[in-house]
Amino acid sequence: VREILETNTDKVGSYDYDAILEHGSWSNDLGYGRINAYKALLDVIGEDYGCGESIFTSPEETFGDGSLADVYDNNLNCSWLIQPDDAEQIELTVEELFLEPGDNLIIYDGPNASYPILETITYSENIDEPWLTAGSSAYIEFITNSTDVDYGWTISYESIGGGGGGG
Repeated sequence: VREILETNTDKVGSYDYDAILEHGSWSNDLGYGRINAYKALLDVIGEDYGCGESIFTSPEETFGDGSLADVYDNNLNCSWLIQPDDAEQIELTVEELFLEPGDNLIIYDGPNASYPILETITYSENIDEPWLTAGSSAYIEFITNSTDVDYGWTISYESIGGGGGGG
C-alpha cells in the first residue's frame, strides 16, 4: 500500500514515510496529498498508464493522452496509429489541448514516424482548424519532457471517403 501511495500521489512537503516511529509522531508537514485513483488502480491491476501504442480502426473515434481528468506524466513517449478500414483520408480535430513548454503532440501524415509531419502541436498553439491526411492513415506521438505537466489533450478523427463516415 505504501508503495502504491508513494508512486500515485502528488507529494506535498517532505514527510518521510520510511521513518517508523514506535508510537507514531505528530508532523506539521503535509506528507502525501491528492491521490490519482485511476493511476493507483492501474498499478494494482498491473496495467499501464493508458499511453502506449494503440491502433484505431473504427471510422470515427475520440481519444486522448490517457491521463483522463488528471495531469499526464513526465518523460512519456506514446504513440497511436489511426488506420480506419476503407478510409481514403482522415480528418483530425483537436478537441482539448493543455500542454506545457517542451511537451509535443506530433501528427504524421502516414502510418509511422518516418512519414512527413502534418503538424507539431506545442503548448502555445491555438487550434481552430482540423487537419486532413493525404492518405488513409495518421500516426500520433506524444512526447513529454521531465519538468512540468498539464491536463493533456483530446483528439477526434473521422474517416473520409471509402466505406468510412464523412464525405
